[in-house]
Amino acid sequence: MAIIKTRSFIEDLRRTLHSFWDKDNCCIRTEVENIFTSRKLSEDRKRLIKRFCVLLMDTDFIRDSAVKEYLCSLGETYEDVGKRLNVNPDRIKRRVFYYCSMSDKYCGKIPAKFGETFLTEILTCPGQDISQIEQAINREYVRCCGIYNPQDEILLSIPHGSNTKQSDDAEFERFISVISPYIKLEMDRVKNSLTAKQCGYFWYLVNNQYDLSGVDYERFTRLKTICSETQNTPGV
Repeated sequence: MAIIKTRSFIEDLRRTLHSFWDKDNCCIRTEVENIFTSRKLSEDRKRLIKRFCVLLMDTDFIRDSAVKEYLCSLGETYEDVGKRLNVNPDRIKRRVFYYCSMSDKYCGKIPAKFGETFLTEILTCPGQDISQIEQAINREYVRCCGIYNPQDEILLSIPHGSNTKQSDDAEFERFISVISPYIKLEMDRVKNSLTAKQCGYFWYLVNNQYDLSGVDYERFTRLKTICSETQNTPGV
Protein backbone atom coordinates (compact mmCIF):
# COMPACT_ATOMS: atom_id res chain seq x y z
CA MET A 1 0.00 0.00 0.00
CA ALA A 2 2.82 2.39 0.92
CA ILE A 3 4.58 1.70 -2.39
CA ILE A 4 1.36 2.44 -4.30
CA LYS A 5 0.86 5.71 -2.40
CA THR A 6 4.47 6.72 -3.02
CA ARG A 7 4.30 5.94 -6.73
CA SER A 8 1.03 7.87 -7.03
CA PHE A 9 2.57 10.83 -5.22
CA ILE A 10 5.61 10.76 -7.51
CA GLU A 11 3.42 10.73 -10.60
CA ASP A 12 1.38 13.66 -9.26
CA LEU A 13 4.61 15.57 -8.75
CA ARG A 14 5.77 14.76 -12.27
CA ARG A 15 2.44 15.79 -13.80
CA THR A 16 2.52 19.04 -11.83
CA LEU A 17 6.04 19.87 -12.98
CA HIS A 18 5.15 18.93 -16.55
CA SER A 19 2.28 21.42 -16.40
CA PHE A 20 4.14 24.32 -14.81
CA TRP A 21 7.88 23.86 -15.39
CA ASP A 22 9.66 24.42 -18.69
CA LYS A 23 12.58 22.00 -18.36
CA ASP A 24 14.23 23.17 -21.59
CA ASN A 25 14.53 26.76 -20.39
CA CYS A 26 14.63 26.00 -16.64
CA CYS A 27 11.79 28.34 -15.77
CA ILE A 28 8.05 28.48 -15.13
CA ARG A 29 5.98 28.05 -18.28
CA THR A 30 4.38 31.20 -19.68
CA GLU A 31 1.17 29.29 -20.38
CA VAL A 32 0.23 26.71 -17.75
CA GLU A 33 -2.49 24.09 -17.71
CA ASN A 34 -4.00 22.33 -14.70
CA ILE A 35 -3.95 18.75 -15.96
CA PHE A 36 -5.54 17.44 -12.76
CA THR A 37 -8.89 19.03 -13.49
CA SER A 38 -10.65 21.20 -16.04
CA ARG A 39 -11.41 23.70 -13.28
CA LYS A 40 -9.44 26.90 -13.65
CA LEU A 41 -6.99 27.70 -10.87
CA SER A 42 -7.29 30.97 -8.99
CA GLU A 43 -4.37 33.35 -9.41
CA ASP A 44 -3.34 32.82 -5.77
CA ARG A 45 -3.21 29.05 -6.15
CA LYS A 46 -1.45 29.31 -9.48
CA ARG A 47 1.15 31.58 -7.87
CA LEU A 48 1.61 29.12 -4.99
CA ILE A 49 2.10 26.06 -7.18
CA LYS A 50 4.55 27.99 -9.36
CA ARG A 51 6.50 28.88 -6.23
CA PHE A 52 6.52 25.22 -5.23
CA CYS A 53 7.87 24.21 -8.66
CA VAL A 54 10.64 26.79 -8.42
CA LEU A 55 11.45 25.48 -4.93
CA LEU A 56 11.86 21.95 -6.27
CA MET A 57 13.67 22.72 -9.50
CA ASP A 58 15.64 25.90 -8.95
CA THR A 59 16.87 25.76 -5.32
CA ASP A 60 18.82 23.28 -3.23
CA PHE A 61 15.66 21.92 -1.58
CA ILE A 62 16.39 18.88 -3.78
CA ARG A 63 20.14 18.53 -3.90
CA ASP A 64 20.32 15.72 -6.46
CA SER A 65 20.22 16.85 -10.10
CA ALA A 66 19.25 13.36 -11.29
CA VAL A 67 16.17 13.44 -9.07
CA LYS A 68 15.18 16.80 -10.51
CA GLU A 69 15.70 15.50 -14.04
CA TYR A 70 13.51 12.46 -13.40
CA LEU A 71 10.72 14.47 -11.76
CA CYS A 72 10.50 16.93 -14.64
CA SER A 73 10.70 14.26 -17.38
CA LEU A 74 7.14 12.95 -17.49
CA GLY A 75 6.86 9.73 -19.51
CA GLU A 76 10.49 8.71 -19.06
CA THR A 77 11.57 5.80 -16.87
CA TYR A 78 14.41 5.66 -14.36
CA GLU A 79 16.36 3.77 -17.02
CA ASP A 80 15.74 6.50 -19.61
CA VAL A 81 16.98 9.24 -17.30
CA GLY A 82 19.87 7.13 -16.01
CA LYS A 83 21.06 6.38 -19.53
CA ARG A 84 20.87 10.04 -20.54
CA LEU A 85 22.76 11.21 -17.44
CA ASN A 86 25.04 8.17 -17.21
CA VAL A 87 23.76 7.48 -13.69
CA ASN A 88 22.68 4.13 -12.24
CA PRO A 89 18.86 4.09 -12.51
CA ASP A 90 18.52 2.20 -9.22
CA ARG A 91 20.37 5.02 -7.50
CA ILE A 92 17.98 7.58 -9.02
CA LYS A 93 15.00 5.53 -7.83
CA ARG A 94 16.38 5.30 -4.28
CA ARG A 95 16.94 9.04 -4.18
CA VAL A 96 13.49 9.82 -5.58
CA PHE A 97 11.97 7.60 -2.89
CA TYR A 98 14.10 9.41 -0.29
CA TYR A 99 12.29 12.63 -1.21
CA CYS A 100 8.84 11.14 -1.85
CA SER A 101 8.33 8.01 0.25
CA MET A 102 5.08 7.61 2.20
CA SER A 103 5.78 4.41 4.15
CA ASP A 104 4.91 4.05 7.83
CA LYS A 105 8.61 3.71 8.65
CA TYR A 106 9.85 6.68 6.65
CA CYS A 107 8.22 9.81 5.27
CA GLY A 108 10.11 11.50 2.45
CA LYS A 109 11.21 15.11 2.64
CA ILE A 110 8.47 16.51 0.39
CA PRO A 111 5.39 14.93 2.06
CA ALA A 112 7.00 15.49 5.46
CA LYS A 113 7.26 19.23 4.78
CA PHE A 114 3.97 19.82 2.97
CA GLY A 115 1.68 16.86 3.68
CA GLU A 116 0.70 13.81 1.66
CA THR A 117 -2.24 15.43 -0.14
CA PHE A 118 -1.07 19.01 -0.57
CA LEU A 119 -0.97 18.89 -4.39
CA THR A 120 -4.55 17.61 -4.55
CA GLU A 121 -5.68 20.23 -2.06
CA ILE A 122 -4.09 23.07 -4.03
CA LEU A 123 -5.05 21.91 -7.51
CA THR A 124 -8.48 20.31 -7.10
CA CYS A 125 -10.10 21.65 -3.90
CA PRO A 126 -10.86 25.36 -4.49
CA GLY A 127 -12.99 25.77 -1.37
CA GLN A 128 -10.52 24.17 1.02
CA ASP A 129 -8.37 26.19 3.41
CA ILE A 130 -4.76 25.70 2.30
CA SER A 131 -3.20 28.37 4.54
CA GLN A 132 -1.03 25.80 6.38
CA ILE A 133 0.29 24.44 3.08
CA GLU A 134 0.93 27.97 1.83
CA GLN A 135 2.88 28.83 4.97
CA ALA A 136 4.99 25.66 4.67
CA ILE A 137 5.84 26.30 1.01
CA ASN A 138 6.60 29.98 1.63
CA ARG A 139 8.77 29.13 4.63
CA GLU A 140 10.90 26.69 2.62
CA TYR A 141 10.99 29.05 -0.35
CA VAL A 142 12.33 31.88 1.80
CA ARG A 143 14.88 29.57 3.43
CA CYS A 144 16.17 27.99 0.23
CA CYS A 145 16.17 31.12 -1.93
CA GLY A 146 18.09 33.19 0.59
CA ILE A 147 15.32 35.78 0.65
CA TYR A 148 15.71 38.40 3.38
CA ASN A 149 13.37 37.60 6.26
CA PRO A 150 12.95 40.43 8.80
CA GLN A 151 11.76 37.87 11.38
CA ASP A 152 15.40 36.84 11.73
CA GLU A 153 16.10 40.28 13.19
CA ILE A 154 13.09 40.37 15.52
CA LEU A 155 13.18 38.59 18.87
CA LEU A 156 9.40 38.58 19.06
CA SER A 157 8.04 35.55 17.19
CA ILE A 158 5.39 36.86 14.80
CA PRO A 159 2.58 34.31 14.30
CA HIS A 160 1.86 32.99 10.83
CA GLY A 161 -1.64 34.05 9.81
CA SER A 162 -3.33 33.84 6.46
CA ASN A 163 -1.57 36.00 3.89
CA THR A 164 -3.31 39.35 4.23
CA LYS A 165 -2.58 41.34 1.11
CA GLN A 166 -3.71 44.76 2.34
CA SER A 167 -3.11 46.99 5.35
CA ASP A 168 -3.82 50.68 5.72
CA ASP A 169 -1.11 53.08 6.88
CA ALA A 170 -2.46 53.38 10.43
CA GLU A 171 -2.59 49.62 10.91
CA PHE A 172 0.94 49.16 9.57
CA GLU A 173 2.30 51.96 11.77
CA ARG A 174 0.72 50.28 14.81
CA PHE A 175 2.42 47.04 13.82
CA ILE A 176 5.80 48.79 13.53
CA SER A 177 5.36 50.45 16.94
CA VAL A 178 4.59 47.08 18.55
CA ILE A 179 7.56 45.19 17.09
CA SER A 180 10.13 48.01 17.31
CA PRO A 181 11.21 47.31 20.91
CA TYR A 182 11.92 43.68 19.96
CA ILE A 183 14.16 44.35 16.97
CA LYS A 184 17.63 43.01 17.74
CA LEU A 185 19.35 46.24 16.74
CA GLU A 186 17.07 48.28 19.02
CA MET A 187 17.65 45.86 21.90
CA ASP A 188 21.39 46.13 21.34
CA ARG A 189 21.09 49.92 21.63
CA VAL A 190 19.18 49.55 24.89
CA LYS A 191 21.73 47.06 26.22
CA ASN A 192 24.64 49.33 25.31
CA SER A 193 22.98 52.22 27.14
CA LEU A 194 23.23 50.37 30.46
CA THR A 195 26.22 51.21 32.63
CA ALA A 196 28.54 48.61 34.14
CA LYS A 197 27.41 49.74 37.60
CA GLN A 198 23.73 49.20 36.75
CA CYS A 199 24.39 45.73 35.35
CA GLY A 200 26.59 44.79 38.28
CA TYR A 201 23.92 45.80 40.81
CA PHE A 202 21.25 43.85 38.89
CA TRP A 203 23.29 40.66 39.12
CA TYR A 204 24.08 41.35 42.78
CA LEU A 205 20.33 41.38 43.48
CA VAL A 206 19.76 38.20 41.44
CA ASN A 207 22.63 36.24 42.96
CA ASN A 208 21.87 37.27 46.54
CA GLN A 209 18.05 37.34 46.45
CA TYR A 210 17.64 35.05 49.47
CA ASP A 211 19.90 37.21 51.66
CA LEU A 212 18.61 40.67 50.75
CA SER A 213 17.13 43.12 53.20
CA GLY A 214 15.99 46.74 53.33
CA VAL A 215 16.13 48.72 50.12
CA ASP A 216 17.88 45.87 48.25
CA TYR A 217 15.02 43.49 49.02
CA GLU A 218 12.45 46.12 48.00
CA ARG A 219 14.21 46.71 44.69
CA PHE A 220 14.43 43.00 43.89
CA THR A 221 10.75 42.60 44.73
CA ARG A 222 9.97 45.47 42.36
CA LEU A 223 11.98 43.79 39.61
CA LYS A 224 10.04 40.55 40.12
CA THR A 225 6.74 42.43 40.01
CA ILE A 226 7.64 44.27 36.80
CA CYS A 227 8.76 41.08 35.05
CA SER A 228 5.73 39.10 36.23
CA GLU A 229 3.30 41.79 35.08
CA THR A 230 4.97 41.94 31.66
CA GLN A 231 4.92 38.16 31.32
CA ASN A 232 1.22 37.94 32.16
CA THR A 233 0.08 40.90 30.07
CA PRO A 234 -2.10 39.72 27.13
CA GLY A 235 -0.45 40.20 23.77
CA VAL A 236 3.04 40.56 25.21
